[in-house]
Amino acid sequence: MIGRALVACAVVVLAGCGGHTRPAARTGSWQAVLRDWQDDGTFEEAHSCAAVIEASKHIPPDSPVYSTIVRDLAREAAQVCGDSSPALAVFRCTLSELKVSASLQGATGSQLGGVRIENPGPTCSFPARPQIMLTWHGESITPPSQPFPAGALRAVGPFRSTRVLAHGASLFVWMQWLNYCGRPLGPVQPLLVLHVPGDDATLSRRMGDVTPPYCNDRAFSRLYVSDFGATS
Repeated sequence: MIGRALVACAVVVLAGCGGHTRPAARTGSWQAVLRDWQDDGTFEEAHSCAAVIEASKHIPPDSPVYSTIVRDLAREAAQVCGDSSPALAVFRCTLSELKVSASLQGATGSQLGGVRIENPGPTCSFPARPQIMLTWHGESITPPSQPFPAGALRAVGPFRSTRVLAHGASLFVWMQWLNYCGRPLGPVQPLLVLHVPGDDATLSRRMGDVTPPYCNDRAFSRLYVSDFGATS
């Protein structure tokens, strides 16, 4: 919960505040936003867009990991700022709240495809490029992911790198797997594990049948992974 130091801040009194109805006046104080949430985990007062955005930057680092304050602030910002506001990029995407699908298919001696990530919640952003691995029976069957070589994605069509995921929109992550020199050799249904540096959580999805790419050169075993981006 919010630290005691925030509780000690001067209380901002809004005229007309009563019951569970938002007053017409809006406060620009980010401290008031956090105090409002601290009462019962909801926002009963009316706050300005700037105040809500600023409050998100002052969440105490020792807040319990089970706190919902980040998600609650994001939803409040979507209401008072407008869900398409660029300012909402300050809110980090929570992997567990996103819809994810993934697939791979054979392409010139490799497996090419990717991960589509849909956002049913408030606009959010990713702090870093994704890392991906495929596992089978608990063991990784891919080398550590690495960025695609410069210009390698031009052949697949338009792709604009962005880490901001708007409400109702989707982002795509390209991946290409080359030179698998292990076991099994036949089709598998691997578990895709997605991780974003800076976030302790991971997201896993079981994939459909994937035939590991043929081993032409063990030294050139690769799993290329792009940054988050839009495909249109």
